[in-house]
Order: sequence, then C-alpha cells, then structure tokens
Amino acid sequence: MKAHFNKRVLPSSKTGGVLRLSTPDLEKFISHYVNRDQATLEWYRLHCGCATFCEMLNVGMKGSWGHVFVYDKETLVDILKNSGFSVEEVRYNISKIPKLRGIDKRSEISSDTMRFDCLR
Repeated sequence: MKAHFNKRVLPSSKTGGVLRLSTPDLEKFISHYVNRDQATLEWYRLHCGCATFCEMLNVGMKGSWGHVFVYDKETLVDILKNSGFSVEEVRYNISKIPKLRGIDKRSEISSDTMRFDCLR
C-alpha cells in the first residue's frame, strides 16, 4: 500500500509541510473484535447500526468511511518515514504544531483511531 500512499499523499506534500494523519488502528480494532469489547460494539450499534461483532469489524474496516487499506502503527510509521516524514504519534486535538491543534473531526471516543503529526 506504499504505492497508494505515495500516489495520494506525496504529490501534495512539500518539504517543510505538515500532515495530520488520523486513521483506524488495525491492531486496536482487531483487539476489540477478538476480546468482544462490548463498549466498542455498543458505539458501532448506536452510530452505524451494527448488531454483531462481525458487522462492527466490516463497517469499521471499510464500510462507513471508505478506507482502501487499514494500517497498524508499525506499517504506517514505516511508510511515512520511508517517504521522508518525521512522525510523532499524538492524542486527539493535541499537537506541538499550533495550526494542527483542535482540527480532529472524528470523535475522541473513537478508541480505534491512531493519530500522527508528520513533518516533511
């Protein structure tokens, strides 16, 4: 999926540019499924109409948000660094970069999301 990332992100990123990246975390999401996390299923039941863990997994992976590929932290950080970015994992609406503070749109409650500030 590095080719997809390079095609979609690199052309719009200049040296000295910043990127706030927020995406589902495959490892966390699989953990919710395997451990039968009732709180996560309830969130997906309320917001997406999911009745089962299988539905939750499928909707979370690509159904509602249209993701082409779901990353784990190791894979995404590797792609970013090999594409010339420095990478820092950050929390919801928190950043050392003033213009990236408070810009997250998806709910903080979404515990399956990982966020990064990336500088090129």
